Amino acid sequence: MTAITEAKQKIDLLQYAQQELGMKAKKVGSNKYRFNPCPVCGGNDHFTIHTDTNSFTSYSGCCTGGSIVDYLMQVEGFDKQEALRRIEQLAGVEKVASMPYLPKQKESLLAANKEATNEKLYLTDIIHELHGNYTDYYTKRGLTNKTISAYKLGYHEDGLNYVIEKARLKEKPSDIMKAYKYFLPVLDTDGGCSYFITRLDDNSGIKANKTHNLKGHSARIFNDRYILNPFLSDDIIFITEGIFDALSVEEIGFHAIALNSVTAARRLLEMIEQNKERLNGKIFVVALDNDGAGQKAKDEIIDNLKALKMPVTAFDVPANYKDLNEHLQCDRDSFAQVIQRFVSNIDKDTLLDAINKENFVISYLPDFLEQMKKNRANKVISTGFSTLDKKLGGGLYPGLYVLGAISSLGKTTFALQIGDTIAGSGEHVKLFSLEMSKFEIVAKSISRECFLIDAANAPSTRGVMMGQAQAELFAQAWESYKPTAANMAIYEGNFNTGVYQIREEVEKHIKQHNKKPVVVVDYLQVLAPVNERLSDKQAADRNIVELKRISRDYDVPVIAVSSFNRGNYATPVSFESFKESGSIEYTADTVIGLQLAGIKEVAEMKTETEKKQRLNELKVANPRQIELVILKNRNAACYDSQHFQFYPKNNYFIEGKGLL
Repeated sequence: MTAITEAKQKIDLLQYAQQELGMKAKKVGSNKYRFNPCPVCGGNDHFTIHTDTNSFTSYSGCCTGGSIVDYLMQVEGFDKQEALRRIEQLAGVEKVASMPYLPKQKESLLAANKEATNEKLYLTDIIHELHGNYTDYYTKRGLTNKTISAYKLGYHEDGLNYVIEKARLKEKPSDIMKAYKYFLPVLDTDGGCSYFITRLDDNSGIKANKTHNLKGHSARIFNDRYILNPFLSDDIIFITEGIFDALSVEEIGFHAIALNSVTAARRLLEMIEQNKERLNGKIFVVALDNDGAGQKAKDEIIDNLKALKMPVTAFDVPANYKDLNEHLQCDRDSFAQVIQRFVSNIDKDTLLDAINKENFVISYLPDFLEQMKKNRANKVISTGFSTLDKKLGGGLYPGLYVLGAISSLGKTTFALQIGDTIAGSGEHVKLFSLEMSKFEIVAKSISRECFLIDAANAPSTRGVMMGQAQAELFAQAWESYKPTAANMAIYEGNFNTGVYQIREEVEKHIKQHNKKPVVVVDYLQVLAPVNERLSDKQAADRNIVELKRISRDYDVPVIAVSSFNRGNYATPVSFESFKESGSIEYTADTVIGLQLAGIKEVAEMKTETEKKQRLNELKVANPRQIELVILKNRNAACYDSQHFQFYPKNNYFIEGKGLL
């Protein structure tokens, strides 16, 4: 494996893009995540990252797509050598780039390569150039040369028109663009600039928004670098509304983030949530404008930060000022004193302890009592098998149930019969069928209903699908099945369906129907891996953990059907029987295996020929004698068993050893 290949595999493109763009991608498929707006052209619904191949595409043609290297070149504006060097730094892999790192190209070289280079490559140099132009605009806003220089605040007489031509921005020169003469860079974590906000010249006579976000670029939160790299800020970070409010706080020696619009609050909260572990010890101070929108946003941000278990407090701008920057302009000394006094009075230990104490039971005892009251109203869900219910502790509880068996032993049929019984009782069931079609699933259920009405004339699953059932029998079975059908939702998946898609569908179901479903996943080994680079065992472990989280987060039973290792076909059920069994044993709440009654006798036979012959005899028996073994059960005793008869032609299980 080459160094560059190793480096590319080490970097998660989705995670990197979300961090650098400061926005969360929307899941649009089992392995697809979409960014809106597109960071290249600003359009919607086409810039997509594929987690299965760790690559990106753009359906609009605004870029060619490719690997992380291509992303750095096409989206972030690096040339090839810079991209390779950046890969080396991100992955910690030495000697990726075959040549020494080259500094940013000079203007003459940029002009020669202009057609082939993304415009973002120019922005840092341009910002430095614009910063050198004289203007007293910023000093009139209360800022000193120290802050103006630190943030490379700039100006140009031709306004944004100059940069549009210089950096090939996806804008059209106009009188309006010329009026945006003031440039406020949003610095990256490395001190460079890949985005800036322009501000309107108040004396231009142009009627337009005061600020302008660059077309074709994702809007950035000013000083989002404090979230992406917490080492760049002190423990206290102000959250302000406007950029000049943040710069006002920075002017007197503290650190601040600016939303630039209250509508960006959600984006900031998502960034904080994604980087929560890195922000340990940080305290946020919310200081928004003195208007209705600002105060409403302040309350929402505080509530959401508290929900994220982040230390937060509020700073109220004095009533005679509309915002922080107006206070600075009107009375600099008063502003500095008020901010410094507020910061010195923040009881850091109390705020941090309030978060830490939430880890102790005493803090959530009231919530526990409330949950107990809710649980009393929740009935345990019956499987439809009375003896099995008793052995499971009354029936199904919220949690992860893994049901496994060898091929042809009826594991899917058993899970479906339980699901049909639950749906027939009035509870919702969400069945994810990743291998069989929904019509085949329904046909299995109809075949069973026919069997219960008239066993002698009941058609098989294939017979139902081919229309071979007697008309009267089919009509009776159909009517009998309707109550189940009213509460059974079948999701016909494919080999690209993964656990995150299942999570989305479960959440959607609960929102649409205001009812929690019992979830059935058929089957575990067909689930798409969350990352194609994982080994089979790693993929299975990750899927099991995510299914457990679904059961916990939505408080629902999840039944996952699993296949067995081929080497365990002639041996009694055990944890080792389950394919990639490590995480199943430790993560699942209940683990159940189906085996042929008489398998112990088979295991004791001396020759493989004898074993195969006896296995075939047991398999062709009608009804087939099945033993259910409970290997693990958090709600009752484990290592228990229950005998069943299985009628494979008609997809029917019945408890006990006697014949119908």
